[in-house]
Amino acid sequence: MSLLGTLSAAGYGIDSLPAHLIPGKFYRLPAPGRKKDSRDGWVKLIDDTLAVYGDWSTGEQHTWRAEGGNRRPANDNRPRRAARPEPDRSNVVNYVRQQWERAQPANDNHPYLKAKGVRAYGLRTAADGRLLVPVHHAETGELMSLQRIADDGAKQFAKGGATAGGCFLIPGSLPRIFCEGYATAATVHAATGRAAVVCFNAGNLPAVVRVLAQPGDVVAADNDNAEKPGALFGRKLNTYGAGHKAAMATGLPWYMPHTPGQDWNDAGTDAVAAAFAGEPTSAAPIFDAWTLHRVELKGTTVKQWAAQLGAVTEAAEAAATAYTVAARLFLNAPAQLSLAQVRAFVEQALPVGLVHPDTLDRIMQRLDSAMQYRKAAALEAISIPPEALARHRHEVCAELTDGMLQPGDYEGVIVLWAPMGSGKTQRVGKPFVAWAKQQSTALAVCHRVSLVEDLAKHLDCDHYGEVPAAAAFGVTALATCLPSITLSAHAPIIDRAEYVFIDEIAQVLRFLESDTHCRTAEGNNEQVYQRLRDLVSRARCVIVADAGVDARTIEFLEACRPGERFRIIEMPPKREGIEARYHVGAASYATVVGECLGELAAGGRVWISTSKRKARSLEAFFSAQGYRVMAVHADNKGDPSQTAFLADPEAESLNYDVVVHSPVIGSGLSIEHKEAGPWFTLGALIDGGHRITPADAAQMMRRVRYLRRYALALIPNSQIGKQSPESVITAWQEAAALEGKPATVNDFAGFRAGIVADYDNHRADFAAGLLWQLERNGWELRRGAADADAETAAALTIIKEAQDAEHRAALLAAPVITDDQARRIEAMPNRTSLQAITLEAHRIRGALGIEVLDDEALDFWDNGAAVRRMDRFSAWRGIVPAFDDSRENLARRRFWKATAKAYSELFAGIDLASARITEADASVILQRVVERRHLQAHLGIVPKTYGVWMEDKAGNLLPFKMPKNPRQELACILERMGLSWKRREGSSTLTPPETTLDNLAKGEGKPARVYFYQVTAGSLETMATWTERRNAARRTVQVEAVQTADVWHLTEDDRFWLNIRRQLNAKVHQMTLQQAEALILAHLNSRGSSYGAKVTAMWFKTDYAQRCAA
Repeated sequence: MSLLGTLSAAGYGIDSLPAHLIPGKFYRLPAPGRKKDSRDGWVKLIDDTLAVYGDWSTGEQHTWRAEGGNRRPANDNRPRRAARPEPDRSNVVNYVRQQWERAQPANDNHPYLKAKGVRAYGLRTAADGRLLVPVHHAETGELMSLQRIADDGAKQFAKGGATAGGCFLIPGSLPRIFCEGYATAATVHAATGRAAVVCFNAGNLPAVVRVLAQPGDVVAADNDNAEKPGALFGRKLNTYGAGHKAAMATGLPWYMPHTPGQDWNDAGTDAVAAAFAGEPTSAAPIFDAWTLHRVELKGTTVKQWAAQLGAVTEAAEAAATAYTVAARLFLNAPAQLSLAQVRAFVEQALPVGLVHPDTLDRIMQRLDSAMQYRKAAALEAISIPPEALARHRHEVCAELTDGMLQPGDYEGVIVLWAPMGSGKTQRVGKPFVAWAKQQSTALAVCHRVSLVEDLAKHLDCDHYGEVPAAAAFGVTALATCLPSITLSAHAPIIDRAEYVFIDEIAQVLRFLESDTHCRTAEGNNEQVYQRLRDLVSRARCVIVADAGVDARTIEFLEACRPGERFRIIEMPPKREGIEARYHVGAASYATVVGECLGELAAGGRVWISTSKRKARSLEAFFSAQGYRVMAVHADNKGDPSQTAFLADPEAESLNYDVVVHSPVIGSGLSIEHKEAGPWFTLGALIDGGHRITPADAAQMMRRVRYLRRYALALIPNSQIGKQSPESVITAWQEAAALEGKPATVNDFAGFRAGIVADYDNHRADFAAGLLWQLERNGWELRRGAADADAETAAALTIIKEAQDAEHRAALLAAPVITDDQARRIEAMPNRTSLQAITLEAHRIRGALGIEVLDDEALDFWDNGAAVRRMDRFSAWRGIVPAFDDSRENLARRRFWKATAKAYSELFAGIDLASARITEADASVILQRVVERRHLQAHLGIVPKTYGVWMEDKAGNLLPFKMPKNPRQELACILERMGLSWKRREGSSTLTPPETTLDNLAKGEGKPARVYFYQVTAGSLETMATWTERRNAARRTVQVEAVQTADVWHLTEDDRFWLNIRRQLNAKVHQMTLQQAEALILAHLNSRGSSYGAKVTAMWFKTDYAQRCAA
């Protein structure tokens, strides 16, 4: 990591530093946790490979070495730099003595002393009114410096004076107490009567103690474990706790206030007297965090956990409870709260003195190591792994420049990995296309239709929508969206395209996952994938560009061009002074809208990125305030004003105070306003990852290239992570076998499975992932308080309700159209608002099997959620669409029949329509879910929580932890089918075993209350009515229920071969093709032929061989 990056990661403020440091010069900067105007931090560059930096206030010092520059070659005979002589401080000492002698004795009425509630013990007052605290050498007692304290508490040492090993003694009884600051020492002395030694900072404590310590002496440490408001995101944990760490280094017993952020002056004399009369903080035992076990938490709220922490009485139990609570709060870190805040909460909730601060440090270090895995996973989405870079020609440049690539460079594959706004399209793409169309045919590709206009304009290409089939042969440069590369009308252009430019390549590849959007009338997403592979494989030169090039990008290119060495040009992100204040939680939406209102009231203009539904609401909200608003989303991009905006956003955006857009503008579009000057003054993001990943959100925000201030509302979501391609593929294979149509996994299936898993994982950790990615890109991030103005929040609620009512009325009033008319509207790249609402109403009528849309239908529709409920309910009844997709790729199959059969297996022996479901029944059903959890989760029968894939260090799948409440889990399964149930009770009496069937006498014994659950008749009737109506309007088939013996499970052999495939995947670049083949054959010979062996052989030929060759 660079020096500036190291300083920033350690929590130092680097904004005041120049871009290039001068070797040998000291620079002052804010230390970790200090204010922006603080100068406690320092850094000195020795040469290009070595620097030292530290914190004057703590005495902390570190060394930075550049990679590869930390050792001097043994044969280096250059003269070595002489050791720097110690500075001559004799003049400083004389000056300090003169200042001290001229000063007057201080009195207790000094503003600082009054504010701190302490007396002046041997202090003096300078002519300017500042207090003077003498700094004496611990060994000689000589005056070596002065500390000046202003009325407001600002402290400053004499310039050039030494403080290391310096102290000041407040006389009193023995043994002594060593303290950091004067106010702490004066408080401790007043409370105990004991002599107090001022050491001035934590870093100086060990040095002074080493000289002066005597038996019985102790240390009064500050509690430096609190995070200050507005702290910089990403501050490292080891920058906290300077007080107790320095105290531990002295080797003396020590006391520390229990409240994070306090010193003993903050605690007060009564607390000091009580604390120092008892056991020291250091007396608590220290536990290894890695051996602590988790305890069962009582309750589900933070308040309940705090009470549980406060009630523990034994040290080991307290440490285990502290770890358990911290691990639970860790799930909300680092976005909603930092690990430092987690530690502070746990520390304050615990009984005083029961858990050693070092134990808490170790607990947080354990959690921090887990967080580093999460961080690495988040950054995988926007970075190329080192092993991939090593396989190719990797170049690093400071910036992209005009003419950096010449015609002689245009061959093979060139990967541009550079930040947004760095000029990838203008400085590289444009000259490349201009040259290419003079030689042959150039093709430029982006993923969305809405981005083609801007791409065509920047690259001076023909727009694919304006090129009829008859004119295709005359086109030398075409800009097109990804799905349209399958159009036969443009085949003459695409087939002869020898030079290809793919913008936002990572998004282009992710777009291939969608079988609803990445398609045309002539090709589905698998055919688009194959067409793209063919295009990349045969091109003379392919240039791909993205700020977030990832491993998938490189692997795709390697599969297209096996054995070829690519040229990867990396431009590392720079710190461009971009600042963002982020808010997390439900109130964050209104908070950020309030910040936007404040910006507008001050004469600014805002650019807001959000979801489609919120874009509609915000358009109405800001319009009601009298501002000029442009809203762009999928349902209005064909309206005249939106069409004009998308055609020329650079000019059109100057007509608006607020631009709010959905992911329909996610990349490709760039606004720079070079001629008009900056127009927008604040950027905002309002999202929670319900539909987009962190990388997508970052792309959305940076459409206005010059913006440097942002407000982020990170809304919580309920997405489930820990998914893996293995779990997806396992589910597909089980579903295919359940339908009696087993299929092998080809390259497209594996490709799509990886995207599906990554999509879920990145959205599940959206807030943290976005912050980590922005931090990597050089943003300065600070947490804000989600303290929304009540009036703004209420106004947004009213607007949303009005919008929902207006949208509902529009659906009810929408004209009825035919299926042919609907298909024509669907084919339109840009629809008007009226066309969008008409198409939506048509889809609702079709999905529900009705001719007239009314309020009852819209209530049941529930914004589209009814579709999946009806699908599941029908499948439970064994009714599925008469649609045979068994010949489709494994990754494209719907598995309707498998869903019906899975339901029949799940509820075998239980008739939901009439059964009394007991706790035991629920447990049996839950056990069936867990046995087939990946299949059930993928089919949507159960939540994705059941589809998680977690491995141990050896790569073995860990067992799934059985949920504690089977009834609650079953209720969730029923809810997904549109069903609800109620608790009922009855009574029963005992009947002796010997009672004959013809004995109708009443049972003996006291009646016992029996509790059970039944599905409500109302929910059954509602779902039956709507699904029957829907099914009557479409072709369906009845699926025969599965017999338990017929159910296909992964056998031991299947799992063995699955593990072999996973191991080979992990070592694809460490083994030769021959070695992998030999390994498979060896296992085949020892185990014999089987279904799992045949699947592995097919996988080896179709997928692994291509990847290994790459």
